[in-house]
Amino acid sequence: MVGVFLKHTFLLLILTNFLTVYPVAFAQLPNLTLKLDPSKPIHIEYKSTLWNKDKNQVESHSVLLRDAGTGRMARIELQETGPDTSTFEGSYQISFRQNVDVLPEIYLVPEGALNGQNELQKIDALIREGLLVRKPFFLRQESATQLISVFDTREQAIEAYDHYKQNQPAISKAGLTVQKHATAVANKLANNALAERNQNERQRLAEEERLKREEIAKKQAALDENEKQLRREQAKSFAEKAMAFYKNEKFKDAETQFSKSIELDPENKGYYYQYGVTLYKNEKYNRSLVVLPEASGPDVNTLERDYFIALNHMKLKENKTALKEFEPIKAQNDTVLSPSSSFFMGVLEFQDENYDKAQPHFEYVLDKSSDTQLDKQSEAYIEQIANIKAFQKNKAKKFLYTLSLGFGYDSNILNQAAAGSASDQSGFRIPMGATLEYRPIYTEANEFSALLATSNTISYTTSFGMSESLQQNDPLSANLSFPYKHKGVIFSKPYQITVSPAVETTAMNVDTSKSGPIDNRETILNSTILHNDNTFVMSDDWFSTYSLEVRNDLSQIAVSSDDDNQTATKVSLSTSQVFFKDKKKTTAKSYDGGLSLNQAKGKNQAYQRIDLGASYLTPWKAGTNATARVSGYLSNYPNATVSRTDNNLGLSLGLEKPIGEKLSTNIILTLNNNSSSVSTYTYSKYTLMTGLTYTGDF
Repeated sequence: MVGVFLKHTFLLLILTNFLTVYPVAFAQLPNLTLKLDPSKPIHIEYKSTLWNKDKNQVESHSVLLRDAGTGRMARIELQETGPDTSTFEGSYQISFRQNVDVLPEIYLVPEGALNGQNELQKIDALIREGLLVRKPFFLRQESATQLISVFDTREQAIEAYDHYKQNQPAISKAGLTVQKHATAVANKLANNALAERNQNERQRLAEEERLKREEIAKKQAALDENEKQLRREQAKSFAEKAMAFYKNEKFKDAETQFSKSIELDPENKGYYYQYGVTLYKNEKYNRSLVVLPEASGPDVNTLERDYFIALNHMKLKENKTALKEFEPIKAQNDTVLSPSSSFFMGVLEFQDENYDKAQPHFEYVLDKSSDTQLDKQSEAYIEQIANIKAFQKNKAKKFLYTLSLGFGYDSNILNQAAAGSASDQSGFRIPMGATLEYRPIYTEANEFSALLATSNTISYTTSFGMSESLQQNDPLSANLSFPYKHKGVIFSKPYQITVSPAVETTAMNVDTSKSGPIDNRETILNSTILHNDNTFVMSDDWFSTYSLEVRNDLSQIAVSSDDDNQTATKVSLSTSQVFFKDKKKTTAKSYDGGLSLNQAKGKNQAYQRIDLGASYLTPWKAGTNATARVSGYLSNYPNATVSRTDNNLGLSLGLEKPIGEKLSTNIILTLNNNSSSVSTYTYSKYTLMTGLTYTGDF
């Protein structure tokens, strides 16, 4: 029975890994829009070392809040929190629309560019033209306010959100990571599909245009010269009307008039240029790309024509093609079009997060342009790139670590060396731990680390005295693991696999002949472990994780009978189903279950176990995050000398609060009752623990 179970377990692991390497489909997640509540004020924060120009002064800068629904904008003043802090904050009460959600967009614009209504109109035009890239942000809804943290890159915002989730009892970080990667993959695939549709549309329009021109040419050939001349004069008249409409920004009327000019005088290729530019203004980018290449003649500026061709590709989000089209225009060193082309090349590279390529384009603008507005925008982008590079340099750190320290009371300390039997001793306990991770590979799709984790516990009597019998229950452990993670898509679902081989050792002072309770702990258990997690994003608010663990425990504890030998091979299968209740993924319910088979050499230690649990996570008062969990298990020892069955029921309540970016604190109350057919393992207990956790890197 055990052999068959192990065989199927390993086959499941191998099959899962094989499918991960060869994804068969892709998922497109719904695009969620963050909304602001107009009834609550907002508080904005942004960190920028480049804004901190005077180390001795409290400085101020502005950001632009725009409602995507109406286009209305507001200038928000941010003030540095103190001299040389580089952190800027400001508050604002929304008054755009009453009783309607605001769809926020945040923009950073150059100093002096937000003064007056006309300037706001110019800024809005820049936004619509794609010259200003909106800033990613992290929104947190509190009871009395809305907190917006603004960042230079999407990666920074996601990292801040992940950090926020780490500093609370997060339910499914793996699912959030998978979702982030899947969104990037889906966007890339969607852009590729859009480019293909645009290309097909242009082929259709080109064929339509060709047939139309052939029909016009046939009609033209049948006319005598006088009729042709009359039509040329009419075409000119329509073109003049079209230009008047164009200058007054009545582009739809201009398009109609230019179309008539082409029908009346198809030999004048200059009309194709004017018609193609008007189509661009009317956002008919594919048709404009079909018409503009036909433009030629002495009245056509080919550099301007090629410039609008590049703009069309940019508007269609065909970034690579647009970059190729802008490059020769920039190379011409035209006083107007070359700086503009260089600026757009910088924006395109910035949007694709190619910051090293983007910066020289903006520097070219500063060197060559005479347009002060373009210069200001280029300076703003260069400043953002400097901030991003500083962030990326910090993120490139390979070593990460955590330090934790706790203190609490345990009403009935269990003895790990005796397979979890009750000691019937209470006392204060000080748990402590540390992890050090070396992460040589960290990409969107793959991660690989070497992780060393240690933990230690020291117990004291209720009068804070030393007790050898009490401290014989204190474990000291060390675990070295090598987790590998791969993120992809399988069965049309975003997916992450984690495979983590590990070795672990545990020491306790179970030998009472040794003198000291703390300094004389000996190894009681050596383990080799293979752990596998498979996380699927079933939908935006449902994450599923399926886990398999196979471990070999080699016990070093001397026993009087082989029936009590704890050396074992243990196989565990488990699952966790997480259901988020809000779009920010701060409130969630989790249901989990598992099956374990511990095939020990000693028949008194061999068991089968079923685990069930449910958790609820939600933000609470004063910036805390609350967790409630109920769990239980049923274990059966079928071959024990004395028949044994355990029923365990537990309840835990926890609060966690971040203190700054790297430090967090928590308090946890647990209640536990274990009933067993063997009295040694029957107990009731409670623990109350508090602790601090610090995370860092270098």
